[in-house]
Amino acid sequence: MARRTHHNDRGTGRGATLAALTALITVVPLGLGTLPARASDAAPAPGRAFAAKSDAKLARQFAAEDGRAKVTFWVNLTGTADNSGAHEARGKKAKSRAVYDTMTAYAEKAQAGLLDQVAEEGGTATSFWIANTVKVTGRKALADKIAARADVASLESDEPLEIPDPLPGDDEPKADAVGGEQKPRLKHPPNRQKGRRR
Repeated sequence: MARRTHHNDRGTGRGATLAALTALITVVPLGLGTLPARASDAAPAPGRAFAAKSDAKLARQFAAEDGRAKVTFWVNLTGTADNSGAHEARGKKAKSRAVYDTMTAYAEKAQAGLLDQVAEEGGTATSFWIANTVKVTGRKALADKIAARADVASLESDEPLEIPDPLPGDDEPKADAVGGEQKPRLKHPPNRQKGRRR
């Protein structure tokens, strides 16, 4: 009888062990998801991020000034506003207003962190809500920090667009719609050059 009782105790212990192993197998995968991110998954170093996200002209501008002078550049942020709700508005004015409210509210929220960082680093910034971009003027160190942000897609140089002067045109006589020749224009209609007699 004692042996039988001892045998049951061993079975109970075996069941407890299996239950513990099952719980461990279930918990381990969940725990792996909370492990710290590896170095390869972390944000890139500021210098490497700038090289990856900025165009060649902006890099040359900072290199020419040795990084000490302030340069104006554009910061394109990730993400766009969801304007699907504007379809429910009635009328063109209501739709336009809905789009404006949605995009300005989105840009204000999305750009807040960047604008605060620029101000803290002694730079200047101008927000453009329609494209979720920010025009920034600052030094290379600031550009490096901005490029390292996860919410920044790219940095572009501020290249002004040159509009060519219009070419002078040739004066051509206006052709008559019927005869194809220009007819002299009278200052007054033929029958109205003199006042009417009563």
